[in-house]
Amino acid sequence: MCFPKKSSRNKGHLEYLHDFVLTVNEAVHSRNYEDIAALIDISSFVDFYILNELYKNIDIGKYSVFMQIRGQGGDRRLYYGPVWDFDRAAGNGIYGDRPERIYAAVHNIWFRELIETPEIFEIIAERWNELRDGAFVQTLEHIEYFASYYENAFLRNFERYKLFAGQPPSWMTGNLSHKTIGIISFQGQTEYLVKWLGARIVWLDDFFNGRPVDWNDYWWHEEVTNRRGNTSIVYINGKMTEFESYVIQGSNYLSLRDVAYALSGTEKQFEVEHNNETGAIVITSGQPYTALGNEMSFKGWNRETSPFIKSSVSIDGREYIFDIFLADGEEYFKLRDLGAALDFGISWDEEAGAVIIDTSKGYTQ
Repeated sequence: MCFPKKSSRNKGHLEYLHDFVLTVNEAVHSRNYEDIAALIDISSFVDFYILNELYKNIDIGKYSVFMQIRGQGGDRRLYYGPVWDFDRAAGNGIYGDRPERIYAAVHNIWFRELIETPEIFEIIAERWNELRDGAFVQTLEHIEYFASYYENAFLRNFERYKLFAGQPPSWMTGNLSHKTIGIISFQGQTEYLVKWLGARIVWLDDFFNGRPVDWNDYWWHEEVTNRRGNTSIVYINGKMTEFESYVIQGSNYLSLRDVAYALSGTEKQFEVEHNNETGAIVITSGQPYTALGNEMSFKGWNRETSPFIKSSVSIDGREYIFDIFLADGEEYFKLRDLGAALDFGISWDEEAGAVIIDTSKGYTQ
């Protein structure tokens, strides 16, 4: 809650917000257009969604969604906006650098429910076609115009701040797309942006105007719904360990705390904590893990699991973004993602059918 400010906020404000959001959530999940339109300003949502989907805003899942409650009584509506936080967007990040595929409606559950509501999807498609022939064409023209008009200023900026020549801002460290990290001139970055946005517009135009709204056709369906519970055999420095895991598209997803527990005492041990203010995961390498008591226990594969989410993780003070999911609130990471971030060796023994972790070695692909 941004307003009223904390100094002016009282319990009544929080209860009002809590009750209203729960009511909206129920309507959204019902996919009943009349119920939704009685609570959400549809036009504000449509513009907000299209913009974030167009740019594949990586933070759209939970960090960068502003909403407002306006009006009273029967005129009360939830309005989306203002938009913000597009530093990780338009194909510049390691996540979402492909111009194809739906992104915002995968990572924001309300967005997905809303665009699966037929009446709302029709409104989105109509608004998309209006913007495609006007605002989107102008956007591409404006990018090229400003790149030319302010060329000298951009040249000075890229000379002073070598953002894409191995010196990215701290929040993008480890998150830059390999497609952009080698482009060291603003002209090259401009060309990449125009080309990426053009390809993105073409793909979304096909989606909104040609493809049926059948989510089984899209790439995330198997990832989200076809999770196979498994017992993974992992040899850690030669010692066999069994992990409760999930196998998704051939990759092992393990509990973060199980991995921390199993590696405690090795060269690659790490502590796991949570930031009480932000909820972010905090990992400190080289520190022994503080056990909670339920690590490495069989909890069952029929637990309630979430869709994939973007999780902010601080590792030794540097922020990383991981694709994870929750099983009854417990964080599950792709094992290779942890190996790459914490630099421990991972390989596959085909004959033994087991993962090999060697903490004396660094991570390699």
